[in-house]
Amino acid sequence: MKKVKLGYNGWSNYETWLVSVHDLITAMQEIALEEMEIADQISNSKDLEKVIEDSKVDADWCEAWFEDMVGRDVTKVGGILEDMVNASIQEIDFREIADHVNDYLEEEGERLQDELRGSGRR
Repeated sequence: MKKVKLGYNGWSNYETWLVSVHDLITAMQEIALEEMEIADQISNSKDLEKVIEDSKVDADWCEAWFEDMVGRDVTKVGGILEDMVNASIQEIDFREIADHVNDYLEEEGERLQDELRGSGRR
């Protein structure tokens, strides 16, 4: 019998929801957006859609960012609590988080395109 996850408050599970509740996804979105805007400025291209596509993140990027942010705190806990936290981290759906970050990048990219069209730059 296949185990079915029912989800939690619109997220795939409780652990992924916690990442959202603590605004870590928002922080990832802001960093990814800054990187996208820098890439657009550096490329000085007329193809913002390509910049947006090239700026999309994947689950590995989200997981690495998360581990960098919280990893130091986890190792300070020690013992059974550290093991429990690490077990919970393994349940986070970083693909779902990457999808949310990428949806945000697309929305912001469309907003930026609209602004640039209004200014006559592109």
